[in-house]
Amino acid sequence: MAPSLIGQANRLIPEIEDYSKVLSEMPRATRIIALGEFYFISRGFDLIRFTEYELVDSAYERCIVGECLESCDPDYQEQEVKRLKRAGYTPLEIGAEIESYKLHVGQPVQTVFRVAYCEFPIKDKSGVKVSAKQIRGVFTHADYMGLGIASFAYLYLVDKYQYLVCDTLQTVKGATLWAVSMRKHGLVEIYDTKNENFIEELGEDACGVSGFIPWDIGKSDGGQMRRREEWGTNKINLTPGACTHIVNILSKRSMNP
Repeated sequence: MAPSLIGQANRLIPEIEDYSKVLSEMPRATRIIALGEFYFISRGFDLIRFTEYELVDSAYERCIVGECLESCDPDYQEQEVKRLKRAGYTPLEIGAEIESYKLHVGQPVQTVFRVAYCEFPIKDKSGVKVSAKQIRGVFTHADYMGLGIASFAYLYLVDKYQYLVCDTLQTVKGATLWAVSMRKHGLVEIYDTKNENFIEELGEDACGVSGFIPWDIGKSDGGQMRRREEWGTNKINLTPGACTHIVNILSKRSMNP
């Protein structure tokens, strides 16, 4: 189930467990239905258009695609973003307002992000079965990492579906997104899929507030040392596969990354 750590997707010499879900291209489906779109300004002041799709007869239920809409006047766009922030606009409102200026019309468009997700039933704290969405694969263009794009898409999903569950396998970068960034914007809790119960809230150093460690080192002997180095001072279970029944669940959203 996860979280088990795996190697990065862009290794020159991949590990056996390296991330193999190719999401730089649209997942295969017999039909792709656009469900809606929204806009976001990245930390680099890029206008990102997110479109949510339903995927019919696909390995994935739905996905969100993020496209960078190049501006004909990036300096003016940056000034306007800063002005709107000072005026108290929310990130969603800022994105919609900048899009309405149409500075991107006739300019290049580049796909920079894609996340696929599926239905994942869980039991809430009262023991009632509820629907959640589980991340099943994420792609972020290397030039657009660290700009808040993935975080905002995740928060949108929590806002819409209430519960968001982490991916089955995670790279160190993907795990760090949950261990650090997501905790800034919502409540991240550790969940046991065997016993179908919440264990405790995720705290500092990738560890539960009462000491439970939800990530393990992964099963590939060749990459364990490298992953430990990349994971830094964060806590890790050194027993390979020990956390395959554990997931992290994000709830209580905030749309202010």
